Amino acid sequence: MKNLYRHKARIFTVKILCSWQLYKKNFFFINNFILKKIHNIDFIYFKNLLLGIINNYKKIDKLINFYLFYSFKKIKYIEKAILYVSIYEIIQFENIPYKVIISEAIKISKYFCNENTYKFLNNILEKIIYNLII
Repeated sequence: MKNLYRHKARIFTVKILCSWQLYKKNFFFINNFILKKIHNIDFIYFKNLLLGIINNYKKIDKLINFYLFYSFKKIKYIEKAILYVSIYEIIQFENIPYKVIISEAIKISKYFCNENTYKFLNNILEKIIYNLII
């Protein structure tokens, strides 16, 4: 059950991060939305993810940009949001296996993105993980 609530927390975080990017990082708007819509998720995990990503998004952007083979500006909001969640989990939640993080990113991308997005996400995440281990 904990895994299901964490999965939902990740999905909800991705949705919120898309809105956050779209509304030019206006956290007041996002916070009001959160309070009205949240249910059946691991709230503590969600809160840690969201606030951690928001506080560290510039570092995560630099990391994403380093491993891209094209312009950072071409990444869709939803793809960035999934990468934000996954990369933050890789960096901050050492107790979550890398395979689980990548698997979750792929599952979420299949909900919201085109059929080939998972390949792009997998490529970036594997490069980051590989370079963190070595």
